[in-house]
Amino acid sequence: MSFMLDGDESSSILSKDLVDSVVALEKSMANAAPDPEDAADVTKYYNPRTLKDTEAYNSEISITHILNTFAGGYKPSKIIVGSPSYLKELSKILKSSSRNTIKTYLVWKVVQSWAGAVEDPAVQPLLRFRNKLQGKAPDVKQERWRTCVSTVGNDLGKQQAPSL
Repeated sequence: MSFMLDGDESSSILSKDLVDSVVALEKSMANAAPDPEDAADVTKYYNPRTLKDTEAYNSEISITHILNTFAGGYKPSKIIVGSPSYLKELSKILKSSSRNTIKTYLVWKVVQSWAGAVEDPAVQPLLRFRNKLQGKAPDVKQERWRTCVSTVGNDLGKQQAPSL
C-alpha cells in the first residue's frame, strides 16, 4: 500500500520502506536525546553559546538561516543550547538520512500536531490510537466548541505575549 504526500510521485510515495525509515529516524533521535533527568537539570540544559558556537554543533541545520527567515535577521548575543551533545548527534543522524525521510518525518510531525483540530476521516486512525493510549473509547471526540476555545485561547495568548 502507498499514499502520496504531495504531487511529486517520485519522492512522496508513503511506502513501507519509507515508513520504516521515518520510524528509524525518530528512534535514532530519541536514542540521542538526553535522559529526562539531565533534560530537567538546569546545570546540564543551561548552555549559553554564541550563534557561531551553536552553528558548529549541527552543520545540517542553519540557525542563522532560521533567524533570518523567521526573525528578520535578529542576531542574539547568546543562544541557550539545551544539549550540545544532542545537536552534534542530530547532525550525524540527519546527514545519514535521506531528504525524503526527513521531509516525510516533518510532514508526520505536522499531522500529529494538528490532527486534533482537523475534522477529516484521514486523521481518524491517529485519533483512535491516541484515545486508546489514554484509555478512552476509540471514537470519542472532544466537543468541537472546546477545541475552538482552546485554539483561540492559545493563539490569543501568543498574540498578547509580545505586548506584555
